[in-house]
Amino acid sequence: MPLAIVVLAAMLAIGAAAAVAMWSKILTWSKDHLRAWLQARYPALVPYLDDALVELDKVSVAMRRTAKQAWREIRAKLLKQVTRLERVSKDEWLVTVTSWLRDVVPDAADQVVQRVTEERVPWDDLPDDVRDAYLRKNDAMREVNVTRLRDQQFDELDLMD
Repeated sequence: MPLAIVVLAAMLAIGAAAAVAMWSKILTWSKDHLRAWLQARYPALVPYLDDALVELDKVSVAMRRTAKQAWREIRAKLLKQVTRLERVSKDEWLVTVTSWLRDVVPDAADQVVQRVTEERVPWDDLPDDVRDAYLRKNDAMREVNVTRLRDQQFDELDLMD
């Protein structure tokens, strides 16, 4: 499978994993509060809630497993990725993504390839934390070790299982 397809699949799965990362909290709240409230007021709806939670849990767990597997496959090739966000004008930031990839060549030693991409991004499309840091601290440059951040996020997901 081409690396670009694997990377795209992993990024989609990672986004899905972020959405389901809160699932255990939602499930706990639903069981502790919503179920009790329904039981007291509309007991006939409780089985429907239980069925819905069971089905949603199946989807959540499947998405989390898919995301973790995709990240493992990506990490086999992606050695490190760093994103640098730098203000270049009043309304625009330069986003530079540097990736170090293991390039597996058949019948040859692995090679490390560095890939750099740049994109100009309008203020409105920046992540909330970057805009917040700029507005509060005049932080006009931010660098994020993406691989370390994602590794930590998946370690936290492992703790939830």
